[in-house]
Amino acid sequence: MSVKTLVARALGRRCPRCGERDIWTSWFNTRESCPRCGLLFAREEGYWVMAIVLNTAFVEAIFALLFVGGLITTWPDIDWQFLLAAGLLTNGILPFLFFPYSKTLWVALDLYTHRASKG
Repeated sequence: MSVKTLVARALGRRCPRCGERDIWTSWFNTRESCPRCGLLFAREEGYWVMAIVLNTAFVEAIFALLFVGGLITTWPDIDWQFLLAAGLLTNGILPFLFFPYSKTLWVALDLYTHRASKG
């Protein structure tokens, strides 16, 4: 299976291996394993740390784009209130909205790398 397929399924909040949609118990929590293919989602303690890293990187990249874009579009009279509001909203809301996607994305990338390492 290609990395493109794995990532597409992950960004659809589905099981990266089989595409099953019923893998969530809530917005933030997955089942222990996929009900269709049995893929174990958290294989060890601390497994989701990389999902948090992905989430943080995504949020900060969006924030950086908004911040730099705001600086460029309002130069030389920079609208600091807009930038503050954009920063607060971006860093306050996006982590919660993107977190489930970061979890399935991490499972997909982990599945791809482990498959590649097995030959």
